[in-house]
Amino acid sequence: MFPDRVDCSVNSAHVEETYSSAPILHAQPAGNVAGAFNGGGLGNKCILAFRVGDLLPLGLFTGFKYTWRDLNPGTPGIGVYANLVLDVNGDGSAYKIASIDPISPPALGNGTTITNPDGTKTTSFNGATDNLLIVNGLLNPPLPPGGPGFVPPTVPGAPLPGGWPSNSYSLASILAAYPACRLAEASSLDNGLPKAPNKTPAFMIITGDSINMLVRAFRLTNIEFNGVKIS
Repeated sequence: MFPDRVDCSVNSAHVEETYSSAPILHAQPAGNVAGAFNGGGLGNKCILAFRVGDLLPLGLFTGFKYTWRDLNPGTPGIGVYANLVLDVNGDGSAYKIASIDPISPPALGNGTTITNPDGTKTTSFNGATDNLLIVNGLLNPPLPPGGPGFVPPTVPGAPLPGGWPSNSYSLASILAAYPACRLAEASSLDNGLPKAPNKTPAFMIITGDSINMLVRAFRLTNIEFNGVKIS
């Protein structure tokens, strides 16, 4: 049993065997009404969240890895990916969501995914060398209470200051702008996360999104965070 977890899934999605060594992320194609997300999304999003990084300084975050098997192969689009909740000022005044997605362009350096001999895949993120996608970027000058303004991405895409999925940031560049940045369990108000006042732990493994209507199923095993096995 791994008790430091919570199923934060939205709409017709859930985690099977949440507290086991091999939880399964499920999303189903049910229609919904707006109101479950902070934004107006109607989709089905499965979120397995881990209480492992609350108030952990970003500078002490070394990375994670997880192994996954697609139980419904051939489904197009988003697979299984990870989010981190960043308390950028270190005082709860502003939050950003960082994403690590196996289908992001390799040039962004957004982690590594390999295929194992048994057909499973392992996604890993190395805090020393890899970059984070920041939802909507660190591009809104300034974040309260008076952030540094424009923060150039480590790997810039176009157009700027929009197009966040095509830009990525190293941990060093984030810390240069926000030295007090830390991971946090919070109600971040992100449009794609459960409606406030629901909080999500700082580390999440996810399938689906706020517009997803596809059947998805992924089994997770061998999850590690900061070098510690948590599944």
